[in-house]
Amino acid sequence: MNARDLMKAHALPPLNDPPCRDERPRPVRWGRSRARRFVAELRDDSGAATAEYAMVVLAAVGLGGLLAAILKSGEVRSMLTDLISRALTAA
Repeated sequence: MNARDLMKAHALPPLNDPPCRDERPRPVRWGRSRARRFVAELRDDSGAATAEYAMVVLAAVGLGGLLAAILKSGEVRSMLTDLISRALTAA
């Protein structure tokens, strides 16, 4: 018995390698690619800035409407006209 025969006799059985990428069933490949795309879309924040700008614009419009309503009231209007008339007479 030579060295090669001894190595074959004591060798471990071959491992069952997992199938290569192309040998996997098609639904498994499609499922994994869909899952990767879904996770990538969840991590993508490209629309976050647009949503933030929209929220700021809505807040500004609301504040502008509130200020317009306050300035239209009679008390505030008289207060502002008094302030302006005093400023003009002092100059």
